[in-house]
Amino acid sequence: MIQSTMTTTSLDAHCSTLRAHAADMTVEQLRATFDAFASLLKETNDPESKSAIIEHIISPLINLPYKTNAFAESTLIAHELFLILRDDAIIAQFRQRQTGTHTTHKHTQLVSVLFMNVIHKMNEDNVSEFHHLLFHQPLIDELANCLHEIGTYGQHLTNITLLRSIKSLLLTYKNYLRHTIIGDEYTLLLPILNSVIQCLCSSYAVRMIKTLKHNFTQKLTDPQALFLDTLPFYLQWYFEYEDPENYGRILRVLLNEFTQWFTNCPPQAYITCTQHIGRMIRHLNYFLVRPVESENVHIFSEEFYHDYCKLVAHWSLILSTTLPCFPDEISVKDSTRIIIKNLYNFTLHLNVLNYMKTMPNLIPMLLKVTDIEDDEIQVNAYRCLGKIMTEADIKTMTNPSQIASVYIDFITNTIDDPYQKERFHSLLKSLKNFVQHDQVKTELIELKALPLLVKCVVETQYDPIKVQQISLEMLLALSFNTEACSFLRQNQSFIDHIRALTLNTDPDKSGLQRAAEGLLWKLEEEEKAVAKPSIANLYKYDIMISYSHKDQQICLQIHEQLVKDGFQVWFDRDCLRGSTMVGIANAIENSKHVLICMSNTYKQSVYCHSEAHYAFERGCRLIPIVIEPNYKPDGWLGIIVSGKIYVDFGNVEFHLAYEKLKNEINEQEHHDLIVSPVKPEDKDSTEPTVTYSESSDTSYQSIVALPKCITEWTCDHVKLFFQRNGLSNTFLLLFPHIDGHRLLQLYEMCLSNRESMYQSLKFELNERYHTLLPIADYLSFLHEMKAMTDYIEERFTVISPRFNHKLSCIFHRKTSPYVDDQNREHVVILCHGYLANKNAAFLPELSRGLSDSSVKQFHSVRFDFHGCGESTGREEWDYGGYEDEAKDDLRSIVEYLRSQNNKYFVRALVGHSRAGTTVLLYALYFDDIPLIVNVAGRYRLERGINDRFSKKQLDELDRNGSFVIHTLESGDFRITKQGIERRKNLDIDKIDQIRHARVLNIWGDQDDVMPGDDIYLFNEQLAKTKKTEMVIVPDADHCFKDTEKKLIDIIKPWLQQSIE
Repeated sequence: MIQSTMTTTSLDAHCSTLRAHAADMTVEQLRATFDAFASLLKETNDPESKSAIIEHIISPLINLPYKTNAFAESTLIAHELFLILRDDAIIAQFRQRQTGTHTTHKHTQLVSVLFMNVIHKMNEDNVSEFHHLLFHQPLIDELANCLHEIGTYGQHLTNITLLRSIKSLLLTYKNYLRHTIIGDEYTLLLPILNSVIQCLCSSYAVRMIKTLKHNFTQKLTDPQALFLDTLPFYLQWYFEYEDPENYGRILRVLLNEFTQWFTNCPPQAYITCTQHIGRMIRHLNYFLVRPVESENVHIFSEEFYHDYCKLVAHWSLILSTTLPCFPDEISVKDSTRIIIKNLYNFTLHLNVLNYMKTMPNLIPMLLKVTDIEDDEIQVNAYRCLGKIMTEADIKTMTNPSQIASVYIDFITNTIDDPYQKERFHSLLKSLKNFVQHDQVKTELIELKALPLLVKCVVETQYDPIKVQQISLEMLLALSFNTEACSFLRQNQSFIDHIRALTLNTDPDKSGLQRAAEGLLWKLEEEEKAVAKPSIANLYKYDIMISYSHKDQQICLQIHEQLVKDGFQVWFDRDCLRGSTMVGIANAIENSKHVLICMSNTYKQSVYCHSEAHYAFERGCRLIPIVIEPNYKPDGWLGIIVSGKIYVDFGNVEFHLAYEKLKNEINEQEHHDLIVSPVKPEDKDSTEPTVTYSESSDTSYQSIVALPKCITEWTCDHVKLFFQRNGLSNTFLLLFPHIDGHRLLQLYEMCLSNRESMYQSLKFELNERYHTLLPIADYLSFLHEMKAMTDYIEERFTVISPRFNHKLSCIFHRKTSPYVDDQNREHVVILCHGYLANKNAAFLPELSRGLSDSSVKQFHSVRFDFHGCGESTGREEWDYGGYEDEAKDDLRSIVEYLRSQNNKYFVRALVGHSRAGTTVLLYALYFDDIPLIVNVAGRYRLERGINDRFSKKQLDELDRNGSFVIHTLESGDFRITKQGIERRKNLDIDKIDQIRHARVLNIWGDQDDVMPGDDIYLFNEQLAKTKKTEMVIVPDADHCFKDTEKKLIDIIKPWLQQSIE
């Protein structure tokens, strides 16, 4: 019974008013109600009566913070009612937890929830009032002691009300920690932190994981929710948690158990994951997987490597089971969003990143994810791809420009939108990962990214660190491209702006200053520095160590050992923070040897790129060392270190690797690998004679392969070609900056007049460098170039006359092709299948096979049908448009080749899958190509409709008249009722009217896409002309994966036959 001057009726009236009118009450009215509640509680001495009052008033109070903004008023937060509730409903109840018969009152949980709700009203005006309420030592001590008893003795695990109260209080402090922390608040909260860590390192935490069922739909018990959800979530917001020792302790206890549970859950079931389990996984993953910024993080990455690899493999399996689902469904998008975030977290561990690069299906799946219409999913997928993809992966993409195009579109749409500032910053940071790849650099430049990045640097509204610095670093990366470098040099106002940035004195903007200095040196000083002669035997240092700051620990160990062994070593402990590029260049010029400390972070660092490139251009003695387990250099780094012995510190014990390093240094002492000036006595020439020595060590192995097509070579590829073939002291001196196109022109000039070109080159080499051109070098150049120019791939575009589509084509041109008696070079046109592209399935391999015959060598042309790959016409693409593809697309390619002054003769058409039917229709309509190859084409077109599409898609077709197909490489295609009817009405039986063309029908006996009896139908119908053959390839699937050679060995000899 309530004994007070306030009657029960009056108490009920206040509570009713709060329930009904809280949203409209003023601060004064709320304060009056709070005064009444506080007065009543202070007048009540009986504990049971006080508990009854609290239970009565807490119900209308608990959701009050969500009903009125007046609750943020500091005078309300400071009201004594909250202090009374804190002391009587929480602290007093917590102190009674040790009583054997005591059960925590329900109102303790409700008051804790009230505190959790009201903390969301915290702002700059009321933060001190919240501090006074929450940073009360008895409250902190009781909460910490309670957690200590749970983690040490397993007490209170059956007291559900107490556990839920703890959960709400921890979330209250967590939300407080999201704001700016003042004074000694972290220190005051240390008892809670220590108890939380103690709980997570306890056997009880392990037990909570062990008691989980192997599914994603279970409901967590309250103890499980506390240990596996709330405690990990709390740690995310605590600064001191980033202590590596705490990080390691928790991982050593929980990671393996979590890995076992997670990997035993069926991957296909993740899409049905409940909200509670999903949140638990997210919070556990945050600190079990996502690394903290620490000099020792690599230690944890190595210690937990095997568990991380198991987890990332299982997430990959989950992604593979999620992708076939309908991506427009909310649950699918939500699942995919979480999967991609988790995969990205694994890329932050560099050794796990190297493992991810070896996962065969991960990149294709992530590329498919980029087709999902969701900005967050797309951005995170590209963040992953930026880390995982190698130069080779990007080059094999059908449409590599897609990466650059998507980023440019995203950035253009967010750059000036104040509501998308964080997304804009994230996009720039993500794009920076891709800029390390040469192919992406080229595409960005073509898409006019340079003016966009210049805008980000020069306009003052952009964040100096998150925008201006990152943009400058990307421009520095792009400046290694000749076209980009020229563009930036011509922009004098931009040059003046970055010169002003180099004068910065603000220590908070030192990174921006460093980026500006690096780019300015690249644009204005590098060429002069490279040309500056080196003076032999006047080195200040034995060794200069070029490394990434994130790899400092192992590099510092190498440095210390070298110094101990008497070497003079240049090593920047602060990783360039006190050294400009001028200082770095000076160190390189004054060092006998340069150690290139290779890792993912080294490859990604534009500053490391500048150092290594300058040392390479200077012809320095480079010693590449691998300092990251399983790392394989590619791209610009692979080119620079190619052909050199590299020392492996990543997978070999330190003392063994160090001995190999010393041996390599000693070995190089016997070789003259430096640039040395030689001034002839009879000339006043100021130009030095430059020599590059090639190592005679036959154990040197190439780390990267030159692109097979010479027109794809960059300047660095050409340098590598000269070096590998012993032409560094002759041809490399004459042509240090030419790319593959210009090298091909040089070769063709030499072929047209060998003697005069030899004399010209010899004269120029002697005049400029006082060095003779040995005839052996000239002949070696001709011999090696002949081998490298066996074929050339050239891109071109054909405009179709009927619909004006731009058809993207690749001409695989043999340098010495078969020529008939009319002086025509023979060409085979290769056509791709349904929703595919010119580089799909076996087509590239067949191109190379046709030009590699010992009898007749043919050119080939691959192209994208309209709406596919890189061709235009997506809106006009039609599921039943076989006739358009034959009469317009394919006919356009044939006519284009015939228009080239009668130089080419189209010998054959090869069509795969859908195009197998298309090439036969072409023969029906025109019958002017002698040979037709149908590989896995479909005869009964109506059957393909039900085989290919799901019931859900066909139902959508009935309702809406169309549905959309999402593809990995080419985007979205719309299937319409009209297109399906056109396909059904196509009369394939008419192919028996083909009179002149000979036809080869091929099918794989493991083809699960095209029915096996279709090939017999083709053969039976064509047999009426008596010009058809049929071949069934054993063990071959629809795309002839792993059986390409069998297929090519069938097609090549058949195309060699006489066609007269």
